[in-house]
Amino acid sequence: MDIIKVIAVMLVSLSACSCVNESTSQKTEMVSYEEYQATVDEYKSLNKRQEAIISQNIANEALISEIVSELRTLTTAAGTLRVDVEAGTGTISRSDEIKARLKELRQKLGEASRKASPKEKQYLQTIHNLEDMIIQKEKEVDALKLEIQIKDKEIEAKAKTIKIQENTIEIQRKEMILRQINAWEKMGTELYQVATSLPAVKGKKDKDNMSYAKLYIFYRAKKCFVQAKELGSSRAESEIRNIESEICAL
Repeated sequence: MDIIKVIAVMLVSLSACSCVNESTSQKTEMVSYEEYQATVDEYKSLNKRQEAIISQNIANEALISEIVSELRTLTTAAGTLRVDVEAGTGTISRSDEIKARLKELRQKLGEASRKASPKEKQYLQTIHNLEDMIIQKEKEVDALKLEIQIKDKEIEAKAKTIKIQENTIEIQRKEMILRQINAWEKMGTELYQVATSLPAVKGKKDKDNMSYAKLYIFYRAKKCFVQAKELGSSRAESEIRNIESEICAL
């Protein structure tokens, strides 16, 4: 009987130990899972931050690449503008276009600089260097624009001088033509007066000679008015008709 009690006590003790061990094991397992989950969450958070940094770096590199490419294009454009200025074909509109595009690049860099983290020192230094390059290029384009403006003013002044000279020449030409018209008209009028003032004569031979003399003088007078007409005389046409009437009457 004592043996049976001892066995019973042992079984109860073993059962109790088993329950305790099982409970302890479950508790240990739960603590390990929480720690594991915390580690996983931390890893995920770190991974997300790393992905964000990588993504931002890619975006930064893309922006810098875009700016450098556009700046290279505008540098070439500024060089072409300088050649055009030296050739006298540079335009204000072209210089303004290049300046506007440079300003746009500088504004993009300024926005990127404001958004960047102070920790991105290399990126910020790159932005600063590019801004300096753009500012220098803007000064170069401004200088070219000034050269264009100066040359345009010189061309404008020369054009005005040429216009004044042309006007002076035209006035002188018209004055010369007017003097020539007056001279031809005067000569024609004098010849007409000489022809019409010749005295009447008697005798067939004298009349024939007189008619020939008048005819000759009238033709000379007509020729004078024809010359005046070709030069633009306003009265030459009527004088020619009068002379032709006199010729017909001979």
